[in-house]
Amino acid sequence: MASAFDNLATTIQMANLRWPDGRKGQWLLWPVWVRRVAAPSRPSTRLGPFERAVLGCARARISDAEHIGSLLNIDRKLVKIIQQSLVQQGTLDESAGITTEGMDALDAGEIEATSINVVHVLQCGITGLVMPRVADQLQYADVTRGEDGLRIETGSVADSRQQRCVTVRPPHPDEPAVPEANDVLAAIRRHFADLRSASSGRADAHDTAPDGYRARPTALRRVNVIDVRATPMFLATVAYSTALEEGDEGDDWRIMDPFGLGESRRLLDTADRLRASDKEFDQQIRRLTRKQTLHPTSADTVDPSLVWQMAQDQVATKLGTSFRTWRGHDHLVSMEDALLWYGESKFTAQKNRNLRRSAQAARDAIEACFASLASAFPLSPLLGRVRTLNNTPADEAFLRDKLVIAAQACGLTGSLPRRFAVRPRDMRAVLEAGHFSKLGAVVMATLLLAAERADHPLREAAQLRPNLMDELDRAFMIAGEAAHDSGGAAPDQGDVEFLIATVYWMIETLLAGVAASAPVATRRQA
Repeated sequence: MASAFDNLATTIQMANLRWPDGRKGQWLLWPVWVRRVAAPSRPSTRLGPFERAVLGCARARISDAEHIGSLLNIDRKLVKIIQQSLVQQGTLDESAGITTEGMDALDAGEIEATSINVVHVLQCGITGLVMPRVADQLQYADVTRGEDGLRIETGSVADSRQQRCVTVRPPHPDEPAVPEANDVLAAIRRHFADLRSASSGRADAHDTAPDGYRARPTALRRVNVIDVRATPMFLATVAYSTALEEGDEGDDWRIMDPFGLGESRRLLDTADRLRASDKEFDQQIRRLTRKQTLHPTSADTVDPSLVWQMAQDQVATKLGTSFRTWRGHDHLVSMEDALLWYGESKFTAQKNRNLRRSAQAARDAIEACFASLASAFPLSPLLGRVRTLNNTPADEAFLRDKLVIAAQACGLTGSLPRRFAVRPRDMRAVLEAGHFSKLGAVVMATLLLAAERADHPLREAAQLRPNLMDELDRAFMIAGEAAHDSGGAAPDQGDVEFLIATVYWMIETLLAGVAASAPVATRRQA
């Protein structure tokens, strides 16, 4: 069947990109589906200094305007005006007490916008997922076809040059479904958050998958899709090798964010998976990262598609075929796939990268495990007891005591590790918005529910392993360090194997009879 990307589709280039000096680089044309939508263009704006101060007083349970005015050395009438504005924004209630939204705004330093604008939303042509980037206007690139393939014109008008580019072809080029409003809002929120991080010089990890969008009561959440049919385009970006010279050890590589906001982990993970099924694309990346050596690595002789199939077989052997439709199945395969490539790698940098990739996929599998568990044993009954708690020392101590009692009721021994001393705000994020990426809070919310339900699988797990919290603490530490230190030291092979063993044990113990009824989806798929 003919694909919308078969011909030379329109190419957009949203930033002037170039790879670091001394590295081998390659322009990539990434397939995207583009739609125009009407949505809040900037979902977050900065709190003013007086707004932040008034919210801080409210968090300290100081709501009297005259008292606040004396503390801030401003007129009480101005305090009243600020309080009324914050009430309209939903960060204060009618009695000038701070709300959950106010706590979030105070921690993040931002409040919701109240204007609608037309923006272009991008959906990845390979995964169909909404990319965490939006554009007010599209900037088009000049791509021509020559005898040696496609070439993109880069540089300025005075110093333009043509460089060879590689087209990334989607294996399933069907037009994706119209994105949900929450997905669009999450993409906008992530885009402008990363813009602020880049402008402030922070070295944050950009272009990660959004954890979902939870708007405050007064925020605009309307998203009107203007283009029901999406337009196929190519998005220009750059891939480059991390080696400084041809003789450097390792064949690690990166993909730059197409909007010029650092590296794109999402595109890199998707490209790694695509290499398993697209031999031509895999060869392009091998040419990018291959070193001039007379002794090829064993990985050069291995078919990636066979490795991926071996990883699927590994998962089926350990869990059986009933988990093939489980939402976290692909994370398990990625975990095993990376471990297999670790064994095939020769260079240290490549080995480290595969160990980190395996640990990150294991963390995603744990997240999916608890999400599936919550679909069978909903956490919502706990919401009423946590909603009124704020991040005050007294409220945090109250929640900590409740968690200790719950752990004892479930049969867990020892004290709770510091990692699980979660704040009420994180607990609310899990219960209200389903932010299952906050794994510590997810585990503790599950523990609270298990203390009330004798049939909860976590009770059986606690009986089998009374020191379960200590094991989870070590597993989360391994996975967390791998996810947040992509350029540093990789976890030890023994640590990764412990993490993988923990993942399988949790799935077998907690999801017995649950996986078959769980929805077939992944929260964060590359």
